[in-house]
Amino acid sequence: MKIVNEMNDRLVLAEIGARLRRARIDSNMTQEELSAKTGLSTMTISRTEDGKPGNTLTLIRMLRALGSLENLEVLLPSADERPADWLRYNKKPPERARKKKTVANRTWQWGDEKK
Repeated sequence: MKIVNEMNDRLVLAEIGARLRRARIDSNMTQEELSAKTGLSTMTISRTEDGKPGNTLTLIRMLRALGSLENLEVLLPSADERPADWLRYNKKPPERARKKKTVANRTWQWGDEKK
């Protein structure tokens, strides 16, 4: 199943867990062996594969042990040198987001420009 924006969080977690399970099995590794490589408990590995909420460190350890850590580069590419930023900002990219300016919901009337 493809992960898309329209999926709820529970479905995304279930899909990630299923993919981790598939990667572990494809690596011919039991949960106990993965536990020994990662330092995670077999219960944590089982819960992650079942799509239960976990933490980022668990995901990183599992991906590293399965030889798939580099795949995170596709998920969030480095923002250091992107040519599009130079074209878009014509300088270095911003370091923080700014609030969008809102226009007051007010109707203009003749004579307002003098006030």
